[in-house]
Amino acid sequence: MHKMLFDKRKRAEGTSAVLIQSLPGGGKTHLARQYVYEHKDDFPGGIFWLRAKSQTELAAGFWDIARKAALKHLIGTEDADSLNDPQQFIRMVRKWLNRRHDWLLVLDGIHFADTEAMRRFIPDSKNTSLIYTSTERAVVGDHHFMNPQIIRLHLLSAREARSLSPCILHILPFVS
Repeated sequence: MHKMLFDKRKRAEGTSAVLIQSLPGGGKTHLARQYVYEHKDDFPGGIFWLRAKSQTELAAGFWDIARKAALKHLIGTEDADSLNDPQQFIRMVRKWLNRRHDWLLVLDGIHFADTEAMRRFIPDSKNTSLIYTSTERAVVGDHHFMNPQIIRLHLLSAREARSLSPCILHILPFVS
């Protein structure tokens, strides 16, 4: 995944994207979380993790980015009134991300059913990375979603799952 996200050609043109795709429970979020943990120092521009199962969740995530980073200088000023409209702060956060570099945006659990509406959440800036996790494959090759490269996770066979059991049993007692 790291090699895909840091593809020099794709990053020189704009955002380099990966779609982690599998059935529900296939480990998409876990893989993305593990990647972020192992590569957090590779993204000095910030790592933004948004739940993306609906437009409402995405808007809430963009509001968090607005409040904590992109537009925090506006909070409490006269210009803050423009932030009451979700269309405004979504557009402003996307513009802020488009001007920045070296960030990673994770859109966890995204559904692409209404691609037109979802496109307004997708920033594009050189030397940046985007991870989608989804049960869908609809955006592969779609330039509006940064032509993501796909990583398909297959469900474990019963034999593979059983072989993990001893590891899981050893871990469980240490979980609080």
